[in-house]
Amino acid sequence: MRELFKVNAGDRGEEEEAIFSWDPKGNYLATAEGSIVHVWDRHGEHVHEVTPSTTAGVIALEWDKDGETLAIVQDGEGLVTLFDTHKRMVARLDTNLKDPSYAKWSRVGPQLVVGTAKGNVLVYNRQTRKKIPVLGKHPRRITCGAWSSDNRLALGSEDRTLTLSNESGDTIEQTELKHAATEMVFATQKTNDGGGSSDAGDPRESHLSINMGGQSLLLYDLNDPDNPLELAFQQRYGSIVTHKWFGDGFMMLGFSEGFFVVISTHISEIGEELFSGRFHQRALYDVAYSPTLKYTAVAGDMGIKLVEMTQFKELKREAIAPDALGSAGGQRGDRVGRVAWSPDGHILTAATEAGTIRAYLARMPIVHASIGPVVAYLSSLREMTVVNSSAPGARPIVFPIDLEPAYVAVGAAHVAVGMNNVVMFYRYLDEGPPGRKVNEQAYLGSVDKICLNRRFAAVLSGSKVTLHELEPSGANTNKIFPNRDESPDSKGNCASAVALTDHFLVFGTEAATVEFFSLDPDDWCLLAGAELRHATTVRHLYPNILGTRIVVVDALDEGFVYNPATAELTPMPEFPVSAAAETKQPVVVSWDTADKNVILVADGAELHTFVYAQTTIKGAIVSKLGPVDISADGEVSMIPKATPIAHGLFPICSREGTITCQISTGSLTTIQSPYYEHKDPNAPRELAFSQNLALLRLKDAWDAALNLNGRAYWLALSGKAMEVMEVDLAIRVYRQLGDAGMVVGLERIVHCEDKNLLAGHILLLFSNYGAAQDLFLSSSRPVTALEMRRDLLHWDQALKLAHTLDPDQEPYISVEYAQQLEFKGEYEPALNMFRSALESYSRDERKSDDDEAMRCTCVAGVSRCTLRLGDLRRGISYVKEAKNKSLCSDCAAILESMSQHSEAAALYEMADQFEKAAAIYVKKLNLPQAAAIMDKVTLPKLHSQYAKACEAANKFEDAVKAYEVANDMDSVVRLYLNQLNQPERAFDIVRRTFSSDGAVLVARFCQQHGDFHGAIEFMLMAKRSDEAFGLAKAQGKMEVYTDVLGDAIAPDDALNVAQFYETVHEFGKAGKFYAICGQYGRALKLFIQCGEKEINSAIEIVGKARSDALTHTLIDFLMGEPDGVPKDPNYIYRLYIALGNFQRRISLPPARLVVCAAFIFVVYFKMVALSCLPVFNRLGSKQSTTVFPRASASEPNYFFGKLRDLARAFSVLPEPQIGWPHTTTPKQALRKPLP
Repeated sequence: MRELFKVNAGDRGEEEEAIFSWDPKGNYLATAEGSIVHVWDRHGEHVHEVTPSTTAGVIALEWDKDGETLAIVQDGEGLVTLFDTHKRMVARLDTNLKDPSYAKWSRVGPQLVVGTAKGNVLVYNRQTRKKIPVLGKHPRRITCGAWSSDNRLALGSEDRTLTLSNESGDTIEQTELKHAATEMVFATQKTNDGGGSSDAGDPRESHLSINMGGQSLLLYDLNDPDNPLELAFQQRYGSIVTHKWFGDGFMMLGFSEGFFVVISTHISEIGEELFSGRFHQRALYDVAYSPTLKYTAVAGDMGIKLVEMTQFKELKREAIAPDALGSAGGQRGDRVGRVAWSPDGHILTAATEAGTIRAYLARMPIVHASIGPVVAYLSSLREMTVVNSSAPGARPIVFPIDLEPAYVAVGAAHVAVGMNNVVMFYRYLDEGPPGRKVNEQAYLGSVDKICLNRRFAAVLSGSKVTLHELEPSGANTNKIFPNRDESPDSKGNCASAVALTDHFLVFGTEAATVEFFSLDPDDWCLLAGAELRHATTVRHLYPNILGTRIVVVDALDEGFVYNPATAELTPMPEFPVSAAAETKQPVVVSWDTADKNVILVADGAELHTFVYAQTTIKGAIVSKLGPVDISADGEVSMIPKATPIAHGLFPICSREGTITCQISTGSLTTIQSPYYEHKDPNAPRELAFSQNLALLRLKDAWDAALNLNGRAYWLALSGKAMEVMEVDLAIRVYRQLGDAGMVVGLERIVHCEDKNLLAGHILLLFSNYGAAQDLFLSSSRPVTALEMRRDLLHWDQALKLAHTLDPDQEPYISVEYAQQLEFKGEYEPALNMFRSALESYSRDERKSDDDEAMRCTCVAGVSRCTLRLGDLRRGISYVKEAKNKSLCSDCAAILESMSQHSEAAALYEMADQFEKAAAIYVKKLNLPQAAAIMDKVTLPKLHSQYAKACEAANKFEDAVKAYEVANDMDSVVRLYLNQLNQPERAFDIVRRTFSSDGAVLVARFCQQHGDFHGAIEFMLMAKRSDEAFGLAKAQGKMEVYTDVLGDAIAPDDALNVAQFYETVHEFGKAGKFYAICGQYGRALKLFIQCGEKEINSAIEIVGKARSDALTHTLIDFLMGEPDGVPKDPNYIYRLYIALGNFQRRISLPPARLVVCAAFIFVVYFKMVALSCLPVFNRLGSKQSTTVFPRASASEPNYFFGKLRDLARAFSVLPEPQIGWPHTTTPKQALRKPLP
């Protein structure tokens, strides 16, 4: 706390307790002691002195709501002095009342109420100068009172009553109290919908809080006066000295014992103390609250202490000690009797009982302005500093000014400061010392806003915008806006907002328009083409540095971004409302000086960050930033979220997330936006990607994605690139993803210059056809919408588009649409479409090949739809006239589905589809028609169906022919056997085709007619060997069975035959078939049982078996072992021939060798004799020395050759020891196994 100024008792008069009052605007401080009233400005400079007509002491100083009139009430005097601050004139108000005890101006009206010690009241209207006396309002002294926001008057009296009156003083309600009221305040109790305060602007004031003699606090519900709520507090606190409402329905109370307590007025929280603390040891005298700073000054015996009310924290460094308030010692003369804040909440004023008034500057007025990175701010009450926030090392420019400004503006080389209607202009960039005053202007009304550029100043004052040069050059360039040819009081002639750029003056009007005035000397005029017509009154305008985009805030506290080049007005979602309602400060909007599309909005409590994207597939959009989440499939979600601003920080401008703020001490500081945390070198790479993506810094997001190299990030980047139509970047991203289809699709449209056309193609890639169509239609090539709908087969919409975009395409689209309707079964509208297209063809004199094809398609469509709608006669006539085979086929299918078979078949014949026609004829048993075309039918199945129909009709010859064409020979066999009685043909067919089913039929036929030979043959041909065997067995036709099987007989069948012959004692045949099935031992046994007639078969079996056991058995038989009768030696020879052992060394035991050799020699010599005998018989008596000149296999030399071979075999044997062992007979020796 810095002492701003001090007013001693000597400056005011006698040393008595000081009385003071700030005017509502905070420009003047009125003080009184004794009968003298002084008026000071906020810097402590004496402005005026008011001397009432009498010397009676002043007991009250009251300012009206506008700060124009000061009412001075003196002790015991009925005259009230009224001081006009503008005219500096004094007027006398004669109340005709004595002993005034209370006076108060209305918060919203021109009424002044004066109460007396006897309870009388006077209501004075300053505008009408009318006085309304109300005698006997109370029987005793009026002690306190308050005006409500709806202009109701509450008065308290020593008679312990409360009265509520209207603005004329008429009593509305009267209530008795427990104790006399000493203080009362209108306010709003806290509810679930929010709380209230005691400000004049709150129309919801529902309660009156009354300090009842310091004993308790009464909450009087104006809507329920019969149920007031009394709040009592701990006795140790002492009595209630004062109470104040603040914030969201909260209340602070000061107690006589030095305690400071905060409570909530919410019905669920009443009775609970949110905070309590003892700030003074002996006494508390007064409490004052600053809504701007959210500070409470608590005055007591220990001086003045400050409490920060958001956290209920004592600011010990800001406390004012007792010895700083007057002479040391803390005596009565130093005691602070009253404290109050200036209306702007920056200056704390304290009055002591010794008559001293001290003003302390708690916070520098937050006054600043910026243009781009250049910031001008109030660094002291009468000192300006200009600094370039983008160059931290740059030296600030500091210069003094002639007044304490309430507002400031900065341009490229000038600074404007002002108060009320006076503005002074200083040049801070100059050849000489900075701060040269170059101009001063006084405007007709209070200045609401001022804007500067290099040359001009634009001032909004009194619903008009004044444009003039900063440094007058003599040229008459002054202009007033708006200046319409309307009534001066019309909304179109009332300005509500103003902004200024290097090239344009922009202003808004109460008529909800935003207009542009060109500052170019060649175009010194309003630009009608850039005018915006909005729905509600425009309150604020915030252009970017070039003036190409403007943030528009209207009377509904909604924000928009306006592009004057395209006249696009883009809403800003979740635009904040000022949180500084108590100070009535609007939101502050600034464009980032580096990121041209980033907008920051400060509402006093939070900072909201928006990103403007001019070109997207959805048009221009504004997004509110928040935390970004990227899912695994690349979906980007962002929940808008504001950033809390630390109390005491006031954002001015930003550059790449570095926000320059003014703090409560008046100096500047910087904070970092959380959406630029990725600039920290230690920030995670994922954060860098997500924040760059949200800020639309896609090149930086690409770099981050390269580092991350995750599919989800590439998908997220591709989606954002497509959204903002960065096609080149999207192509690169899709290449990274390996999506060749998207790359090809994007390369086709990358050269589109029309943004609507390009956006439409991108939406088409995303299958958003409706939005794509809208963009195509608004592009330079609207026919693309028609092409899209045609490609998508959206014929109904394509037809509507073709009607306006390309009428020549209507017939073709009608045909396509008709075909689609026909496919969907909507035949009547399809027929109408076909006819419409056909009529268009008929009207068109230009004929081409495509047109002729279209006509044929239309005729075909008309024919089909006519048939489907049931008009068969006309439809068939259309088909016949068309002479189109394809159409005939289609219509035949339609007729067939409608069960019009004869007509369908006829059309099938016309279409050369004889199979389908024949199928219908056969199905309907129209055999003559079918017979006429069956020679053109190649489908075997159809011939088979025809044959069955003929067979059913007893046309067996036709059936046989059809079956033969269908290659159904079994049916042919069946007909020859059963119907045509030509079994020989059936036999021939079966023998030729080897058909199993046919063979079964023939076998059954033969069996029925006693032809068992044929039955057995065909059963075997049908692979029914078991049945054939059974029949052969039963009928004694086994020879037939075996003859048919021949050498192909299966082992199982041979076994069955062998067993059969064995049972009938035909051992020779049985042995043969046992040999066939491989049972050689059993076969040999049976052959031996047959004796010599089957010896050859036995030799053959042994030769085939190559079994030593079987060989020995046969040799024993041949040697006569079983029956004692040796067999013909020829058999031995044949056996060894069969065994194939005659050309290899014979290694037999000597005894067997001798016997075998003897047998062999006998055999050979007998053979020679037998061979020579016929020769000699032919030769007669003729002698020949060379009987056999040649040795061929058929002549006797063959046997001699064999004999020679045997001799050679014997010649190589070792010399045997011939002689029979005494224990071995020759027969026993022969039984020894062969090698």
